[in-house]
Amino acid sequence: MNKNWTCPYLSKKQQGFTLVELMVSLALGVIISGAAVTMYVESKRSYMQDEEMARLQENARFALDYLKREISLSGFFAGINDTSELFAATVTTDCDNSGTDWALDLNNPLEIINNATTGSALVSLIGTEFNCIDTSEIVDTTDLIAIKRTSDAPTLENGSLINTATTNQWYLKKFDYTTYSWSYLTGAIPSAEQTAGSTFDYWQFYTNIFYIRDYSITAGDNIPTLCTASLVESNMTSRCLIEGIEDIQIELGIDNDDDGVVDQYKATPTAADFQNAKAVRLYLLARSINPVGGYTNDKAYRLGVKQVAAFGDRYMRKVFSTTVKLRNTKLG
Repeated sequence: MNKNWTCPYLSKKQQGFTLVELMVSLALGVIISGAAVTMYVESKRSYMQDEEMARLQENARFALDYLKREISLSGFFAGINDTSELFAATVTTDCDNSGTDWALDLNNPLEIINNATTGSALVSLIGTEFNCIDTSEIVDTTDLIAIKRTSDAPTLENGSLINTATTNQWYLKKFDYTTYSWSYLTGAIPSAEQTAGSTFDYWQFYTNIFYIRDYSITAGDNIPTLCTASLVESNMTSRCLIEGIEDIQIELGIDNDDDGVVDQYKATPTAADFQNAKAVRLYLLARSINPVGGYTNDKAYRLGVKQVAAFGDRYMRKVFSTTVKLRNTKLG
């Protein structure tokens, strides 16, 4: 065999990467991969922040609109201007610690508790002590607001059914536009009254105490929630409405000189101030439901006269506020 013969398919030099080239390639790969991972993480973080903020804003605006409507209707009692002769009726489970018939007492349709203290008695600025709310569940230093009103439209008007009547529900009943009484419906409205031209009106009645609870569904889930103790059937019953509402602050707009214009807003109005109340200034501090990775909340907040220091946690927050005109004056 010819020892000088070489295979025509093999080059004279071995082909491949040098060690330096391989190391440079690996380094570039690591840099590119790191950049891709960083972009993905930042993109995900931005998406999570946007999603949490969108949900926060949606919840807060719903809560603000809900409370705004309730406050604006406080003291509306089926268009009756003088309710002095309509005395309170007794419900099965009330909320006044003094034992009086508070839920259906029309004398004080709007009450405020300023900066409630967890575990302490819940006493309004006009002296009502509420016992239907678990004080250990209240978010500390938040306000409570109690509102009584009828619906903005009748269920029965002059004997004609406008809306479906709710059974086991309290109604304010008007007859001939001069006589007023309470009616607890356990069935249908009597046929003699539910006849066109009977001059009977039925207006559904609502009593609500709005407050912030320190959990949503399960104690310890760390989701502050707007809740209400409501007159359901004939009992004051707690139920929760909107998650992520962390603080509520109320200021009452007072007309000191009876000219119809608010002269000052008070976070702690006196019982006499309610007689001259013209508006309510409402502040809400809304919080994201979930913590956001890579985000630190180092912002301080102001809700009227209340200053809230930075939390230093990973939850996003934002303050929302509105001023509500009181349509029905003389709240005290």
